[in-house]
Amino acid sequence: MNNCGLYIHIPFCKSKCPYCDFYSGYGEKEEIDRYIKAAARQIREEKRLWGSVFFGGGTPSLLNKENWEELMYAIGETSLSAEMTTEVNPGDVSEDYLKMLKEVGINRLSIGAQSLKDKLLLFLGRRHTAKDIHLAVDAAKKAGFENISLDFMLGLPNQTQEDIKAAVNFLKEHKISHASAYILKVEEGTPFFKNGIADLLDEDDICEKYLLFCSEIEKVGFSQYEISNFSLSGKESKHNLKYWKSEPYLGIGPGAHSFLNGKRFFIEPNRKAYIEKIEAGISPFTGFEDGGDFKEYAMLRLRLKEGLDLKTAGEREKDIRKKASVYIKAGLMEIEENRLRFTRTGFLLSNTIISNLIF
Repeated sequence: MNNCGLYIHIPFCKSKCPYCDFYSGYGEKEEIDRYIKAAARQIREEKRLWGSVFFGGGTPSLLNKENWEELMYAIGETSLSAEMTTEVNPGDVSEDYLKMLKEVGINRLSIGAQSLKDKLLLFLGRRHTAKDIHLAVDAAKKAGFENISLDFMLGLPNQTQEDIKAAVNFLKEHKISHASAYILKVEEGTPFFKNGIADLLDEDDICEKYLLFCSEIEKVGFSQYEISNFSLSGKESKHNLKYWKSEPYLGIGPGAHSFLNGKRFFIEPNRKAYIEKIEAGISPFTGFEDGGDFKEYAMLRLRLKEGLDLKTAGEREKDIRKKASVYIKAGLMEIEENRLRFTRTGFLLSNTIISNLIF
């Protein structure tokens, strides 16, 4: 199955951002090296040609050259058109480091900018500064990267319209081809949750910032293709589209999830247990259950701007059309050529609407 996507989780960070609920934490070099050997072994045992590869974290840019070479050797020969993406922290990467990534086979970067304003970066607990973002993008260009994505966060306390416009202008000026814009969500168990940051967030302000970002980025040639993702023509994330189109992908590393052969499964978020199982020749996968039914398919498809082809709903088409008519009248959804999709404003209420439509 050569079209299968591969996600490799790098569960290490120098410090934990107070809003993050992904599985990651500090690790000494010895543990990181041992982990990389385990992950590489698991990848080798799969014996596949991968349609796309994505290194996420955590902070993949903490890995050294030897770590990268070991992982890329395990991945082996892939299609020349395979998208090979890694996330990087702007404060960690130099031109030499990025050149090394290019040499080992990475052809797409996802830079965790989050904001171009130092006060907001400080609020988010990020280790980098606005200047680091400029330097990282310049270094990436010099290293030969043309396919670059930047992540931003929206709805932050004290974030202004000027901050949003500056972020979009930065994309245009630096000829960035992709951007992700995520609304700050305060997850239970995070420091932000414990410190009551949710009380500082204003829903109307969040909606305003999201809609402003969408309209401004459209002015500089980007198209929205998913709730939180925007790109120039042909620069959509091939790997992430696999998730939203219910295509097969395999997740490597603790906390990673997979969808393969109609089954969904995951790996327990425990670094020590993961390493020990791989070294003992024991599969780390668990939680197998059936996946890919219509409800799941529809939920994921409706995240995309292209929406859901109602012909795939079968006997449920009439019911979904009836329920959707309420949201269409309210300007939250629309139907074009049998495709049901959210309007830009509708995306802000998508979770609730999808639940009412599908479940």
